[in-house]
Amino acid sequence: MPFQSYGPCCAASARDVAANVCDQCGHALLRCPGFAECGVLVDQTGYCATHLAPQLFVEQGASLGARVGQRVAVPLILKNGSRLGTGFRVVRLLKGEPQRELEEVALDWDLLRGGDERPFAVDTGVFEAGGSTRLRVVMVLAVERGGSADSYAFSAEVLLKIDEREQKAQITQHINVQGGHFEAGASAVVQTGPSVTEGLQYKLGADGVERARTPVTTLQRAEAYELREGVRGYAELRAALAPDIVVKCDGFEDGEAPRGPRPFLGRAALTLGRNSQERSDKNPEPNDFVFRSRGADGALDRERSLAVSGRAGALSLENGRLMFEVTGSRTLHLNGAPLEVGATTVLADGDRVGLLGPRATDLGFKVEFSVSGDELGTLWLTRSGA
Repeated sequence: MPFQSYGPCCAASARDVAANVCDQCGHALLRCPGFAECGVLVDQTGYCATHLAPQLFVEQGASLGARVGQRVAVPLILKNGSRLGTGFRVVRLLKGEPQRELEEVALDWDLLRGGDERPFAVDTGVFEAGGSTRLRVVMVLAVERGGSADSYAFSAEVLLKIDEREQKAQITQHINVQGGHFEAGASAVVQTGPSVTEGLQYKLGADGVERARTPVTTLQRAEAYELREGVRGYAELRAALAPDIVVKCDGFEDGEAPRGPRPFLGRAALTLGRNSQERSDKNPEPNDFVFRSRGADGALDRERSLAVSGRAGALSLENGRLMFEVTGSRTLHLNGAPLEVGATTVLADGDRVGLLGPRATDLGFKVEFSVSGDELGTLWLTRSGA
């Protein structure tokens, strides 16, 4: 389902930090993880253009033309335009031309703090035909806000004009010749060639020097690339989890699972373990999901329940994926394999987490997704074992 835009009523409702939906139109309020800083309501990917605001420029005076048989290096400038001063890291930088696969571009830097900018050059292949062509640049940027980290992809295109007249440059080299019928001091001329590397390098200004530039106006989010390459979401499903994902819980008793259908709204993580949901002096770390062992008659098995950590783990959403962290003092199991204390892993459709052992009959839960377009429509968490 396409994301519905927020109305003025949503912004007013969002001022109440306890509100998860607009009290007038019922729209789910998806806040930026750094909402206290920016006050921004985001789309289902969680993207906030106030925190992550990349800007791409072409250095003024750069040659964006060539002839058939040549290749060029396009000098670019990447700037962090965040007005909040939030830094970001360049996770990947790729280049591509029509009918050519994307290729990695090596950088000797990756961090851009708020307001910083860095120059880099992207070189093309040899142009084989005249006319115009587009040099594509794809960048994956990671930003931290409100204690969470997310990655997003952006794409831009630079138009290049190619002259159909092939460059017929020749390399001329003067060499001294010994012997033969030449006058003293004479030289011979050796011709080779044509050259196809003319214009490969472009001299960039020194760091810290303000550069004249032209904005690359096509810089935009590359959501399809994010899903296809697994920058966000699950690449095999071509889909991602949204913060307002509907969570359905099976096998839990009353008071053992979140009450609302969208528990991730406004929550950094959902905790699970032996501790109950009610906070008290004796229970300073309550859980959203309560796991206690029960006998065949449904009665509480106190001894086995005490083998579950008070807070055994935490579920969170990061980059459109369901993450699980082992936060207790005991090793857990993922699909029968050990999950050590402190481990963090991505949970996929069909995965099972065991809290008391590796077998499917041991106390734990199973994860299942339902896919709707490029979104995961429902997240099922089914309690298993006793």
